[in-house]
This record gives sequence, structure tokens and C-alpha cells, in this order.
Amino acid sequence: MNIERAEIDGKPVSRIVRLRHERIQLHTPANITVLPRGKHLITIGYNVEESLAAKSNWGTPGFYHPKEIGSINGVNITHNYVWTQGEEYGARHYVPCFDDPDKKAKWKVKISHPPEYTALSNGKSLEKPFYGDLSTSLAVTEFEATPPMSSYLLTFAVSKHKRVTLLTKDGYQLSVYAINMTKAEEELVLLKECFEYLNSVLQPKYPLSKIDVFLRSPGGWAMENWGLITADYMLKHIMQHELAHQWFGNLVTTRTWSHYWLNEGFATWWENQREDTPVSFVTFSTKFWMEILVIKLSQLSR
Repeated sequence: MNIERAEIDGKPVSRIVRLRHERIQLHTPANITVLPRGKHLITIGYNVEESLAAKSNWGTPGFYHPKEIGSINGVNITHNYVWTQGEEYGARHYVPCFDDPDKKAKWKVKISHPPEYTALSNGKSLEKPFYGDLSTSLAVTEFEATPPMSSYLLTFAVSKHKRVTLLTKDGYQLSVYAINMTKAEEELVLLKECFEYLNSVLQPKYPLSKIDVFLRSPGGWAMENWGLITADYMLKHIMQHELAHQWFGNLVTTRTWSHYWLNEGFATWWENQREDTPVSFVTFSTKFWMEILVIKLSQLSR
């Protein structure tokens, strides 16, 4: 990320200092030594490019710009699109932020993009895209604000993926975006089944108005971004795992990454629950305990 400018309350800062561990320090504007107590508006201008690490390793958090070959009416088409992966400390690669699980904010996202592309984010789009900058012919999609949310869950995608969608009986909009529409329709059936089950047995009810699944290039892992799950494919247990995170991790969040195994523990347990099976916190499978042990040991080895 390249920081181009920074302002405090509309006035340029006197200095931008890059510190270790991907941190920056902003010095107060000229002729201002101490900011008065209260709220202040910090504006940061920056640009982002796909990192070399992200290009070579799908498990690296950050900003991705893959090219994927798909077939439309028997003709191979190259699909260019972008998507993001924020877990663990990845959001800082595409937005300046306090990048820790316990630092939550209400995120308001607006994306400029070519009009033939669709932009997605955590919140539901407020209206059809409109033309913002006529000189560049870019459309602008604005999204509703999220609930208070950790930065690692902030995500967006811009693509020409096709969409299949439905409304649940409770009025939630469920959608799957993919290049392969047959696969998208199969995933939508899973999404509906798993979502309606979890939303019926967990409290409080799912707090957003929609949930999307964005199917992207193979590699990496599925990610439970609030309102916009990203994955290369979704088997039933994976779908239910990522949906369980909408409550365990997204709504209720551990204070530090050292307790992240709790997020994964609850999501792993819920991935094996079914509507025709009584919910029990006593009967745990060997698979569950082995997965939790692996997660915890991997953290201790860092």
C-alpha cells in the first residue's frame, strides 16, 4: 500500500512516517501542536496493488487480481476480477485501519468500477450503480453500513460473475456469484438449507439483510466475511462452517488472535449439526477434537 496523502480535519498533515510492522505515523498539521479532545476526521489517500506474495501464495492475506478461463457458449473467455482476503492481518493491505480483532468499526463502502462489472461487499448495495466520474465512465456502487465489525472481515469483489439468488421465508436475500452457473445453482441450494437451519436455532437472528457466496479461483481457503463468503467450492460441511462463523467470530469476536481457536472450535462443531439431529453439547466427535488440537498447536508454534 502506498500512502499518497493524509489530512486531519481537512488540513494536510505535516509528515507521514512509515514505521516497522506495517504501521504509519501521522504528524499534526502545520501550526497545530496538540489536537483538542474530541472527534476528528482523518482522511488518507492511498493506492493498492496485488502484492508479490499474494500472486505466489493463495494463503496470503491481501488483494487478489486473478485471471480465470471460463467457457460461455462453448467459447473460452478470460475472466479478470478482484477479491480480497483479510484474515488474519490482511485488511491493512487494502485499507488503512486498526487491524486487530477487537478493534471494530461500522464500515461504509463505495466502489468505482467499469459498468459491465458487478461490485460486492459486506453490506447490501443501496441502489443500482450510478455513473460517478463521467470523465472515466466508471459506475459507482454504494453499500449499506455494516454492524460494528473487525477489519479482517472487511471484503469486496469486482467481477463479471453471474448471479443466482432467492429470498428466504424470513426475507433474507441469498445469492451465489460464479462463472459456472450449474455450480452456482447447486451451491445456492446448500446455502439456503444451511442458512435457514442455523438462523432458526441460533440467537440473535442473522443481523444483515443478505448473504452472498462468491466462488473464485481454486486455492487458499474459504473465508467467512460477514455477508460475503469467498471460496473456491463449498461442500455442505464447509458451507455450514462458514455460515456458523457469521455468529461465532463475526458477531461474537475473540479479543486477540491467540484465542482464535474458539472461533474455529464453535464453527467446526456446528458444521456437523443437522436439522434432523437434536442439538447436543455433550456428544463431540473425535474429528472435532483433533481439528481443535491442530489449530491450537499451530498457534503455539508461531
